[in-house]
Amino acid sequence: MTILAAKGPHKPQSPFASESQPTLPPVRLWMLFVSMMVFAGFSLLLAVAARIPSFANSLRDLFGSPNKLQSPGDERSTHLLLLLVCYCSPLLMMFWVSMLRRFILFQQRRLDQRLRREQIEDSEFNMES
Repeated sequence: MTILAAKGPHKPQSPFASESQPTLPPVRLWMLFVSMMVFAGFSLLLAVAARIPSFANSLRDLFGSPNKLQSPGDERSTHLLLLLVCYCSPLLMMFWVSMLRRFILFQQRRLDQRLRREQIEDSEFNMES
């Protein structure tokens, strides 16, 4: 025979009310860092793309403002810069995260060694065996 303990007085609830309210996930520092990097990369790409005459003219057409006259020597250097940023940004992001991770591990290792050394030095002056 099992006895169930009540958690307090039973209150009648609406059949449409949820029994427990879901908890919101905590926003951690790494989530903010990743979202900041993504938005910074996206804004950089938009800033570079806005310098491309065809993209800028399309935006002006979308918002209804008149197009500027294009220069006679239509260069592709801005297109190449945009492609370079698009293709290199994942590699640069991976490099940055890897270097940050190595630095954190290095600092953690130094801290562990220092604490271990202090513990050994303190054990020399301890009366316990």
